[in-house]
Amino acid sequence: MATNGDARPKRKQSPVSFLDRPAKHLRPETSAPTPGDATPQNGTVYNVDSEISAAPLLNPLAAPADSPEWQATIENVVKSVVSIHFCQTCSFDTDLSMSSQATGFVVDAERGYIMTNRHVACAGPFWGYCIFDNHEECDIRPVYRDPVHDFGILKFDPKAIKYMELKALSLRPDSAKVGVEIRVVGNDAGEKLSILSGVISRLDRNAPEYGEGYCDFNTNYIQAAAAATGGSSGSPVVNLAGHTIALQAGGRMDGAATDYFLPLDRPLRALQCIQNNEPITRGTIQTQWMLKPFDECRRLGLTPDWESAIRAAAPKETSVLVAEIVLPEGPADGKIQEGDVLIKVNGEFLTRFGRLDAILDASVGKTLHLLLQRGGEDVEVRLDVGDLHAITPDRFVTVAGGSFHNLSYQQARLYAVAVKGVYICEAAGSFKLENTLSGWIVESVDQRPTPDLETFMKVMDSIPDKSRVVLSYRHLRDMHTRGTSIIHIDRHWHPKMRLAVRNDETGLWDFTDHGKPKPAAPPVPRSADFIQLDGVNHAAAADIVCSFVRVSCNMPVKLDGYPQARKTGFGLVIDAEKGLVVVSRAIVPYDLCDITITVADSIIVEGKVIFMHPLQNYTIVQYDPKLVHAPVKSAPLSSTMVKQGEDTIFVGFNQNFRVVVAKTTITDITTVAIPANASAPRYRAINLDAITVDTGLSSQCSNGVLVGSDGIVQALWLNYLGERTPNTHKDVEYHLGLATPSLLPVISLIQGGHHPSLRILNMESYVVHMSQVRIMGVSEEWIQKVAQANPSRHQLFMVRKIDCPPASGETNGQSLQEGDIILTLNGKLITRVSEFDIMYDQGALDALIVRGGKEMQLSIPTVPTEDLETSRALIFCGAVLQKPHHAVRQQISKLHSEVYVSARSRGSPAYQYGLAPTNFITAVNGVKTPNLDEFVKEVSKIPDNTYFRLRAVTFDNVPWVVTMKKNDHYFPMSEYVKDLTQLSGWRTISYHSAGKSSGGESDGAPLTAEGMDEGGGESDDGGEGEAELIFRAHDFSTKFTSADATNSGHNQTQSAPTANGNSFKDTMVNSTAAAMNTISNHPLTQNAKETLTQGPVAESVKKESAKTGNQLSGLANSRVQPDSTAANGQPLTHYHSFFYTLLSWAHPRATAISFATSVIFIFASRYLPLIRWVFKIAYLAFGVTALAEILGKFVMGTGVTTSLRPRKYYRVPKETLEIFLDDVEQLINFFVIEFQRILFAENPAATVAAFLSAFISYYLIKIVPLWGLTLLSTCVIYLGPLIYIKNKDAIDSQLEHASEVISAQTTQIKDIAGERTSKGLESVKHLTGEYAAKAQDLVGSARQKVPATVGGRQPKPAVQESEFPAAPKSEPTQEKAQEKAQEVPQEVPQDQPQEQLADGPLPAQ
Repeated sequence: MATNGDARPKRKQSPVSFLDRPAKHLRPETSAPTPGDATPQNGTVYNVDSEISAAPLLNPLAAPADSPEWQATIENVVKSVVSIHFCQTCSFDTDLSMSSQATGFVVDAERGYIMTNRHVACAGPFWGYCIFDNHEECDIRPVYRDPVHDFGILKFDPKAIKYMELKALSLRPDSAKVGVEIRVVGNDAGEKLSILSGVISRLDRNAPEYGEGYCDFNTNYIQAAAAATGGSSGSPVVNLAGHTIALQAGGRMDGAATDYFLPLDRPLRALQCIQNNEPITRGTIQTQWMLKPFDECRRLGLTPDWESAIRAAAPKETSVLVAEIVLPEGPADGKIQEGDVLIKVNGEFLTRFGRLDAILDASVGKTLHLLLQRGGEDVEVRLDVGDLHAITPDRFVTVAGGSFHNLSYQQARLYAVAVKGVYICEAAGSFKLENTLSGWIVESVDQRPTPDLETFMKVMDSIPDKSRVVLSYRHLRDMHTRGTSIIHIDRHWHPKMRLAVRNDETGLWDFTDHGKPKPAAPPVPRSADFIQLDGVNHAAAADIVCSFVRVSCNMPVKLDGYPQARKTGFGLVIDAEKGLVVVSRAIVPYDLCDITITVADSIIVEGKVIFMHPLQNYTIVQYDPKLVHAPVKSAPLSSTMVKQGEDTIFVGFNQNFRVVVAKTTITDITTVAIPANASAPRYRAINLDAITVDTGLSSQCSNGVLVGSDGIVQALWLNYLGERTPNTHKDVEYHLGLATPSLLPVISLIQGGHHPSLRILNMESYVVHMSQVRIMGVSEEWIQKVAQANPSRHQLFMVRKIDCPPASGETNGQSLQEGDIILTLNGKLITRVSEFDIMYDQGALDALIVRGGKEMQLSIPTVPTEDLETSRALIFCGAVLQKPHHAVRQQISKLHSEVYVSARSRGSPAYQYGLAPTNFITAVNGVKTPNLDEFVKEVSKIPDNTYFRLRAVTFDNVPWVVTMKKNDHYFPMSEYVKDLTQLSGWRTISYHSAGKSSGGESDGAPLTAEGMDEGGGESDDGGEGEAELIFRAHDFSTKFTSADATNSGHNQTQSAPTANGNSFKDTMVNSTAAAMNTISNHPLTQNAKETLTQGPVAESVKKESAKTGNQLSGLANSRVQPDSTAANGQPLTHYHSFFYTLLSWAHPRATAISFATSVIFIFASRYLPLIRWVFKIAYLAFGVTALAEILGKFVMGTGVTTSLRPRKYYRVPKETLEIFLDDVEQLINFFVIEFQRILFAENPAATVAAFLSAFISYYLIKIVPLWGLTLLSTCVIYLGPLIYIKNKDAIDSQLEHASEVISAQTTQIKDIAGERTSKGLESVKHLTGEYAAKAQDLVGSARQKVPATVGGRQPKPAVQESEFPAAPKSEPTQEKAQEKAQEVPQEVPQDQPQEQLADGPLPAQ
């Protein structure tokens, strides 16, 4: 069955890629600033130590160039816009429970109606409030959410708004036109209010496809560029007149400024129906239509005649409706086919969604006549119009931890399946299937069909508690495959079968109980035999199989920070007569759980917790041996400690729950402490000696034993829950051995009928070696004693951390302190962890310690362990509250109270308002609540739906105050209290509004462990499927998968061929490891290793390596986006910071390594045949694997390569690819941006440098090969900045001097040019004046000398030809020129041009 990890795509995929897919603009409740790292990033938060003035909630940020008209419009609009804070309290239909923010706007101020999106009004239970412009707040409730289109209507009480005049925005769908300028007014990106501008670009876009979950369809959308983001869902889109012309719904995810708005014709009709108290009828023929252009319709068979007719009827239309999905078994099934082009409906040409909706809504229960074109042929059909509300679920049932309702039209349309079947909207509790929370369709329960919700309820009502029944199901992503599982029905932790029905009058969902749970049938003894190991030569391994049982633990609520709701592993039977089993505490973390024990893979019996060790990671559980008729054997436990290098037989269970055996050697026995989980404290093993072995099976097997050749169990092989990785949010699990001698005292007490009451030192220790303790003040005498007492390990123990005392406890002055070195306890030298076991039965210990370099004698009290385990859990407003458990005390320095938040449910008030796991609650409404009793007393006084104050302290000791609103309808207070008189060991209490309690389950929304967050980020909750047997209907053989298998997404497969119980691969690995271990343990090797690792040279190398590592880390961490921007304000990439740090030699070692690597690569590329080597390695690898496979099959009958093949091929995780591609994009953009910055001379010096580099390279490339030019460029790039840095003062002084010289020369040239220019201008001006005067004189004299015409004859010229001088007949000489110059009249200016003076004076008039 495909799960969400490897899901098949739905039948009808969106043509839009994932990166281009639009997204709903909800704003998750994750942005409010809260103090402390462990505080959730959501909720209403106030800083206790300072007062924050209440800024206006709606702060209009108009576009910079908005006109006064737009500003006036926005001022009026914002008074009608509200910020919506809401929760969907439980999973329903397409959406899981959640908390989020969005926007809405008032559309009827008198009646109190708010318009928003359908994905805001929620298909399931809704709880929320809205905030107006003036910070007034009121509750809201949904009165209508459309079954298909993305709009909903909320209602509020107008009388609750007292300090501002309510104004409604009018809806004008007809005003939406292409080119209209618009403003989107809403709660964008978590801001109080933002105004985004845009212009409508399209009116005929198909509805956006959001992928999985709710999607609108059968409507056109309006497209515009506005760049809205999270939180703007439900915002009004207004025009300049202040009218709402569309409803904001979604936008692009890839950063493009494209938004999608819902037209308002259908929302307006729904609002008018509500205002007129009329029903909102909605019709459907269960067909999805798409707008497609005429050219595509022609290819589908639209004839030219019909195209002409449609264009004539609707001249402005360019597209028509085409059938996209026709649901099976719907009204149109068999009548309409995908690809049919819609021509007419009831004789009317139809090209718009709005008109089709109007006809369908008015024809519910009637018949429509449709004319279609199919492949060029006319097709006429008659269809009965169904009621859309009837196939939209308005109720769900919760039973055995899961939630169910009839399959909705939304989900059916999304996956193109028939609208029928029981849908699991939250697969939790007994119905936890294959690690997926939703998407399952139940076909039968207990081999009885469940076609609808009513039948399903009848079947479930008849099944007794704790029954195991067959469940048949399919997933919507893979309807071809039928899954079959065995589930365990839980009607004791979840006794009620509760039906929730939507009430549109009150806006709530009304809960009613149906039937009473049938008591569990008495258990019946069963018989079975254990498997026999074929081919295993170790008799001890074959016998120990009869001592293994499978242990499954199911937890109804998350406590103690444990991340999973169920876990399965293997335990070892230590007393078959009493039914005692020892199992890892990573499998059974606390006793508020159901334990089932499977014997011989056949008999299933119940178990109960007998003992949980506070430090050593094991739990002892018990089953009734009278119910098991099988040859179960008690495993003999060794009383002597194993030693390093000793041979042993490893028997474990791999990921397929198959027994694997390997003879191996104990490589090490060392003191370990499992790393603490920083984000959310949870149980971890400390102060223990862990055993490691040299077989590769040890990492594959989470449970098993180390057994000697005599069949005595030397150690348990257990899984240890570690820390959660911050990047992947996956929990680390360690596999280590625990020697059996430490278990024997506890086991003997339990076998004797006594409950172990251990006492422990409230501290965590770690090993220190003699070189360290000598410096810290331990005398040489004690060092010699340590060497004699423990020749194999010269070590002492130092106190790493002291457990925090109870909140009401007092510290003892004789207690240990962090940094103390423990020498003796009760006179015994402590050099091994096992020697601390003397504390278990002592009230106090006489300790000799070294503190501050001095020896001190102390009497150290021990701590009883009964107080460390959780015995009470309170669920309040969706938060799980408990007394701080042991792991909290181990990691914190002070307990602020005994009210500790351990987990919280999605969609709850605790989630919405930010009450996070790891917080301590210290007061309620100013009254201190040091413990759970006081807390219950105070919160019981708070009326329902009323705000109250919680004073809290984060795990980082930061005090803060959170305001929350109580919600008893969906989240009533309940409690689990340990009560050994009850069959389950716990008693459930439900608190009612009067404060009194009664037995039974809480009456609100379903709360399950799967829906809880224990802190520290999301985890792979469960990783465990409930199904014990899963049959694949399409497989040729039956495959069995465990109910609680780790990594349950992987099906069990057949293991590789075995030899002596091991695969060929394991044999090779084990042999190689054994040989390496022999070499490494040789004295010569040890001496050489010690010389190399502890000598002065090694210390120097370590220091230098550490410095180099730090510089490389510093260079890697420099990849952050710089605060500076380009000249045009464009942000830069993180590679700008990286290359600046690299080339500025801020980390010289890292830069030098980079430079050397680049140079070596250039030389290697030049002189080494790298490409040939790649091909050579490839053909050698392929040839060796092929030859090994062929020879292996020929010689041994099995291929060697096949034996070495991994169970699962490596895949590059999607997150890694996304990070890599993002990094590549940043790198490319770095070069693109830098090229443009250089090209457009943002830094002229850089542009000049680039010019010189390109100019020089242009000529060098003619004589220097490419690799040489690359080498030269690399040296310049790296060494240029280094030379400048080393000679910065000298270079800067020279540059400054050159700048001064250039400036002085530039000034001088400027002055000279100015002087010359001034003289030239004066000369030109003077000459121009002279020539103008002479021209005027010539013109005047010419007019005076021209006589009138007499008798038609011209007068005699006044100037005779003889008056002109003769033309020169020889070249002029200098003497002649001087003579001529002397003849010039004195009144002629000396600076007159020579060519004018040479002509002599003008003739007299």
